[in-house]
Amino acid sequence: MASLRASWGVPKQEFNSEDLVQQYFIYKNKDTSQKTLNDQICDDLDFSELFKYLDRTTSVVGQQYLFAHLRNRDIKKEELLDFDNAVEYFSANKPDREKTQEIISSLQNFDAFYLTELMFGMMAQKPKWYPVIPLLFSMTILSIILIPFYHAIGLLTIFLIPVNCVFHYLNKNNIKPYMLSFPQLLKLLEACILLKNLNLPIKIKHQTDKEISSIKSIKRSLFFVSLDEYLESDEGILGWFVIELLKSFFLIEVMGFYTALKSIENKRNDIHQLFSYIGYYDTILSTASLRNGLPYYCKPVFSEDKKQIKFKEIYHPLIADCVTNDLEINGKSILLTGSNMSGKTTFVRTVAINNILAQTLNTCFAKEFQIPVLNTYSAIRISDNLMESKSYYFEEVLTIKELINKVENNEESLFMIDELFKGTNTIERVAAAKAVLSYLNKNNNIVFASTHDIELADLLKDEYDLYHFTETIEKEQLIFDYKLKTGKLTTRNAIRILELNGYPAEIIMEARKLS
Repeated sequence: MASLRASWGVPKQEFNSEDLVQQYFIYKNKDTSQKTLNDQICDDLDFSELFKYLDRTTSVVGQQYLFAHLRNRDIKKEELLDFDNAVEYFSANKPDREKTQEIISSLQNFDAFYLTELMFGMMAQKPKWYPVIPLLFSMTILSIILIPFYHAIGLLTIFLIPVNCVFHYLNKNNIKPYMLSFPQLLKLLEACILLKNLNLPIKIKHQTDKEISSIKSIKRSLFFVSLDEYLESDEGILGWFVIELLKSFFLIEVMGFYTALKSIENKRNDIHQLFSYIGYYDTILSTASLRNGLPYYCKPVFSEDKKQIKFKEIYHPLIADCVTNDLEINGKSILLTGSNMSGKTTFVRTVAINNILAQTLNTCFAKEFQIPVLNTYSAIRISDNLMESKSYYFEEVLTIKELINKVENNEESLFMIDELFKGTNTIERVAAAKAVLSYLNKNNNIVFASTHDIELADLLKDEYDLYHFTETIEKEQLIFDYKLKTGKLTTRNAIRILELNGYPAEIIMEARKLS
């Protein structure tokens, strides 16, 4: 409890393997990629680092569920309202919050990652020799029963027990992959029962009553397979030895294992519901903890008026002492100009991150955030693909084509673009960028685009509101204020920056003459 209290409102210091954290998301969404944030957006927004900052979960199950939740683009407004009500409840009710955390913490062990394999992975098949197991079991029981009546039958028993032991230990390799997940399934079941018994006034979208009864029915089979975990103490060594003998003599573990596997395979949806039940609670608690540790936040307002955005003192959560900005637009998109390092790309990312979190955690890093419900797409961090022999420009073309497809599919989107078509020559870049930005701005889409090409500002002034970031030079140093300003950039400092960084005077003079 002391550990839970100390971690409330504080980012985690240790992180589990990212591959394991996202395993549940990958399994769950392998057939529904259109309803999730794609890899391009996640790369553009440094999603891995963002997740580490947002993650205040108590359990491994919650950590995996939160990752999937943040990449989900199919959350309804009603679900978001229920989610927020639950966050508010835990924020205001410390005793219930801590009881819930304590229950969920039983699944914080690294082994809980293997529950995803149990829900989605390939199940072990019965070995070819399995048909003899029920026969050996029946013969062993019968021979023991008949010993008082036919003493000679004891010779058969003496023969059968070693044979049974051989099959028992032969099957250990089949059981080994499940020795981590089976005990965690029992813990998951117990946590769901305890959490259900709290009778918290929270509306949960995941069902559990029927599912708890369903998984209880296979608990006995699981017990004999995963018994080792409960008998690892010094006091339990003798008990473990006796149980192991019984399991090997009578093939209890072998039969229980395959009975449990069959039941689990038939009840994977029920296990998934229990997993989601715990994960959802932990995501709620994580969000409450996140809000508690922020300097300030707001809840989003989803505007019914299309192409209308308003936010105040918005900031990027991963930047310490981040400079905040305000913006209000109505009917147009945004074109940003400015030099490198002035804040254009960070601002674009800030808006995108807040739009995603508005629709997943109902939490924004701002004092006011109003926006229509829009799916977020981006083209910020693009690189060439040497393995597939694709140039930088060709990668740009393919990435932007994906955005164009969203317009053609009449999907209402928020497009975040940095330096469109910078992989080609100036004349064609400006022409193509103007055409593409006009196309993306169709219907109810909103575009945030940054550029170095001042010419675009004049070409797009009727469709885009113009804003810029700038810097000053004081005492031979660049000074950035990172504040958003209206209008297009009117100053040029690129050659001056070369001069400040020690370029030869000959280069500076010629550059100024040509400019």
